Amino acid sequence: MAVLIPLTLTMIAGLLFRVYYVQRAFARRTIIKMRNVNKRQQEDMKLMAAAWKFNWEEVKLQKKLANGAYGEVWRATLKDQFTVAVKKNVQHTRYGC
Repeated sequence: MAVLIPLTLTMIAGLLFRVYYVQRAFARRTIIKMRNVNKRQQEDMKLMAAAWKFNWEEVKLQKKLANGAYGEVWRATLKDQFTVAVKKNVQHTRYGC
C-alpha cells in the first residue's frame, strides 16, 4: 500500500505534465496560425488598395454628363480600357461666392 501512493502521485504528475505540454503546444500552433492569417490579410489589403491607385494621366475625360452645386460629372476612360464616371468637385469659397 505504501508503494501505491507514490506511484499514483507520479502518475498524476505525469498526466498533469502531459496535459500542460499538449495545451502549450496547441496554443503555440494557434498563435502561429493567427500570425500567418494576419500576414495574408495585410497582403490582401495592400493588393486591394493598389487596385484603386492610378495616375490622373491615365484618365481621359470624354463627355460632361451633369453639372450641379457640388461639381461636374464626366464620362471618362481609365487606362484606355474601362469606362468610368468622374466627379470633379467645385471648391466653394467661405461665403459662397
